[in-house]
Amino acid sequence: MRQKIFPARGSVMRESDAVFEATIPPAPFVSVPEHQLSMNGFTGPGATLTVVIRRCGDARADMARLEAAHQTLCEFKGGTSFMLVLRNGGKGDMAIDFPNDATRDCAELRERLAAIGVECG
Repeated sequence: MRQKIFPARGSVMRESDAVFEATIPPAPFVSVPEHQLSMNGFTGPGATLTVVIRRCGDARADMARLEAAHQTLCEFKGGTSFMLVLRNGGKGDMAIDFPNDATRDCAELRERLAAIGVECG
């Protein structure tokens, strides 16, 4: 996009004053905040880890997996916030955010969550 830069309104412009054009290049990509980038594939501090629990139709079993997932996430102390998403087979998902809790995203955490039967998204 080209933008012409002119003197402020009310100021006097002489013929010798040159009017110039400034070129503002478009952004080539959408930037991601540096604190959300990770070299090891895990989320870093300041990012949000999404944990998906697919509902199985048994409310007690679903509640037990939700509680186990929350407890496991809280065991790994860290700076990554997390949310649990209950997938309801196309009938609408329910997201539960935990703004006062944080976890440490690592391979061991993901293995423990997989053993419970939940996914990291």
